Parts: sequence; C-alpha cells; structure tokens
Amino acid sequence: MAKSTKEILEEEQLSLFQDTSPYEYEKCEHFSKNPKHTRLCGTLITLGKFLYEDLGLKKIISEKIRLMSEIKNLNDDYQEPLSILYGKEGYESIEKNGDDYFLKHLVDKNVLYDDNGNWHFVNKLNTNYADLAELLTELLIRGGVADKICNKNKESLKKYLLGVKPKLLTVLDRYFSLDEYKEFIRNTKYLSQIGEDAEDEVKKILEKFGMKTLYEGGHGDYIDMLFGIDLIMDYKGRVYTIQVKNKVETMLRTSSYKKYDKLDYFAAPTKFGVTIKNKNGNITNLDFNGEVIDDPK
Repeated sequence: MAKSTKEILEEEQLSLFQDTSPYEYEKCEHFSKNPKHTRLCGTLITLGKFLYEDLGLKKIISEKIRLMSEIKNLNDDYQEPLSILYGKEGYESIEKNGDDYFLKHLVDKNVLYDDNGNWHFVNKLNTNYADLAELLTELLIRGGVADKICNKNKESLKKYLLGVKPKLLTVLDRYFSLDEYKEFIRNTKYLSQIGEDAEDEVKKILEKFGMKTLYEGGHGDYIDMLFGIDLIMDYKGRVYTIQVKNKVETMLRTSSYKKYDKLDYFAAPTKFGVTIKNKNGNITNLDFNGEVIDDPK
C-alpha cells in the first residue's frame, strides 16, 4: 500500500533525529534548516520543568514507556552489588535468602531495552526537558502550528500550551506512533555520555590513590537510581559508596540532598584531577596521579 504524503513528510522530518555521536549533539540543531522552528524549540527548552510537571508530559510519556516495557524482577541482575552492600549501615533494605540477595524495590520493574539488550535511553524522556522540547517542536510542526506560534515569548508560549493541554494526549496519538518516542533521546544520550566520562575519570584517579573498584554501574543502573551510587570501592578493607557528578559545583550542591545521605563520598573530575567530599563535609583534592594536593590550580 502506497504511503500518503503526510506519512512521507513525517518520515523525512523524523529522519533528522537518527543516531549521531553524543559528542556532536547541540540542542535543537536538527531544526536548523528552519530558523522559526529552531527558535520555537529554544524557547520550549527554557520552560524546563514546566514541560513535564505543569504540562503533564511526565505522566503521558511514562505511560507510553510502560506500554513498550516488560515487567521484570531485577534481583538476579544485581546480585553482585547487593552482596557488597549487604550488611553495610544504611542498606538494611537488602535482604539475604539463602545464597541470594533480595531488594524489594527491584521486583516488578517496568523495563525497556534497546535492540542490543541495553537499558533504552527513552526511559529518561519523561523528565528530560531538552528532549521533550524537541518532541513538542516536532509535534507542533506536524500539527501545522509551529510557524504561527514561533515568535511567542516564554510566558505566552506557556499560556498557549496550557490551553491545549486537555487535548495533548489525543494530538500526540494522532501524530506519533509508539516507537517514534524512542527517537527523542539525543540530550539524554549526551548527558549520559558526560556522566560516564566523569565516572571513568574519577575511578582512574581513585584507583591510583589506592582504592579498588568493586562495582561500577553505568548507564541505566538501578543501584544508582535507587541508592545514588555510581561506584562501590574498597580502601584498606573497607567498602565505600561514591556518587559522581561531572562538575564540582553540582557535586557540592547535590551532596546535601537527603536521598544521598547514605553515601560515603561525593566526587567530581576537575582540571587538576578530582575533588572529593565526604559525608562530614571534608574536602580532599587529588591530582591525576592520585596524590593529595593542598592548593589546586
């Protein structure tokens, strides 16, 4: 059966979202052939949390992901980190049944994997406002209203979007197939790559300092999602949990969050090596060789 003109145009537009290296990513870049659409996308990004909270996209996208997901008990997949954390203060929720370790929060998880069996980046679409902005821009283009509203300022655009909010799910279902949501992951992939690079750099330096890596989760890791742990490391026979951020200012700010109060260390790579903050607030700086430095430049 021949495709309609509408279907052909949608496929041509969506082809702009095909995979490129995360390092080549720039927000809204695939709308660059049309300055109006680029401008609209840029304004939508500035709305931030409004997109997934006030506009309700978090709930809508979460339901789309659920429809594509399978329900699994992930305890078998996380026996290694659970065994390391078992018995450590603050992790009493981890149980042991015979030789197996069990965490209630890993039961009946909705999981969506890509074709290679890896956790799909679309799992984070529901709260990534840059990717949501690109999704909305594409929706408004397909709906034929992008050119009409591209000059609206931030507040006017909010008002317009709240006006169409009751019809948003219906319109999304009209213009997008379920699988098409998987295309809007470019910012998520970019941020994930930055995070993994930061973790690798911190790990290398801490290992030079004398620590041994026991566990590194990586992209889509539930130990990170549930406990905030990026690295589990051993130092002189004691197990330490570490949260890594890619910037020192972000690390210092988030280290005070209640959800991270069980962690032993917070770390971030720097131009001189790595900065580490312990749970008591003490800060240590290491150079690239893992040596302690008092006056980082």
